[in-house]
Amino acid sequence: MFPASLTKLTLIRLFKHITPGMIPSSVTHLSFLYEDSGGSGVGQTSTFEPGSLPPGLHFLDLFYSQPFQSDVLPGSLKHLRIQLPTHNREMLPLAEEDSLVPSWFLPPSLKRLTMSHYQTFTPPMLRPGVIPQSVTSLDCRMSLCDQQSMPSTLRHLSYLLELSDTNVQLSLMTSLQSLILSNLTPEFTIPFRSLPPSLTSLKLRFSPYLRVWDMTTGLADRILCNLPHSITDLEMNPPSFVYVPKSVTSLALCTHAPIQPGALPSSLTSLVLFKADAKYTLSPDQLPASLTELAVHDAAILQLHTPYSTLIRNVRIMNGPPTFPRQLAQVFAVGTNIEYHYKQQDTRVSQFWRIIDQSYVSPQIVGGFLNTSVEPDSTTPKDH
Repeated sequence: MFPASLTKLTLIRLFKHITPGMIPSSVTHLSFLYEDSGGSGVGQTSTFEPGSLPPGLHFLDLFYSQPFQSDVLPGSLKHLRIQLPTHNREMLPLAEEDSLVPSWFLPPSLKRLTMSHYQTFTPPMLRPGVIPQSVTSLDCRMSLCDQQSMPSTLRHLSYLLELSDTNVQLSLMTSLQSLILSNLTPEFTIPFRSLPPSLTSLKLRFSPYLRVWDMTTGLADRILCNLPHSITDLEMNPPSFVYVPKSVTSLALCTHAPIQPGALPSSLTSLVLFKADAKYTLSPDQLPASLTELAVHDAAILQLHTPYSTLIRNVRIMNGPPTFPRQLAQVFAVGTNIEYHYKQQDTRVSQFWRIIDQSYVSPQIVGGFLNTSVEPDSTTPKDH
């Protein structure tokens, strides 16, 4: 059915039952697509027998809707994305009563795990030992897994909170380096010493249903005052400039308020402004002298009559007008690289410029590409 040399394969719901030998042993990346049945939340997906998955499989993305069985997942698996149909108790896969997933199901070879489920009732949490110690990257809901259930070697965690969650406790995760907290509410706080001192990257993202730019600075200060000073990479919304750790060198903000001179920490080398009100301009005296990289959503917030620091050598415009503003050559130093993005009808255009000299017409285009797919504007943070 499939060529023996195939390495990547995506199967749609027409393949309802997978048997041994149906998928070539050469496949290393496998995805099962499913469809929602009439908006009911009941996924239509494939089932498969033990031994049906290739023995050298590295990546697997599936909706799991059959009873758990041992030896279903191959021991070669490195990256697993799995969605569980816990939308009602009748569809809950067979497992130990006190754990959503049995301890013998996930292979000890896993490095990255993304686990989700339909959230219409609270499922049993994963018990300690279910997630193998080999996992270094985890993406899940906080209702599925707490720090007692996580492997001690975990380095990267993306945590989706419920609206009722008001804090997080990860002090035991002493190997954790990067953390993404999503779906936060105004009631959320970070208790003292609740985050490990090993943490270097933190992204705080509020619920998309909230108008975060209307929140007070006091709210952000209350959340940020207990951050560990090991953090060098910080993304926050709403912004606060009082409790940004002095160790931070890379800062990403979503703000509609002006940045006051001296508000940004002097340790910064990289600044990203995902949103900004164009009625406020970003003047050179608002930026720390240490800055070498600057990214803004709209070129309109830049002052095009006052030179910026000559240390800034990389500039990114995420959503500019179709005509490149050549005045940028007069406010940034010779040799500065400018990454310029704009949208023209349904086409996203990206260009890469370098300032050769500071005459009005000097920027010479050095590259670019077209993306004809319809994409949202780059105004919101993305995972790395």
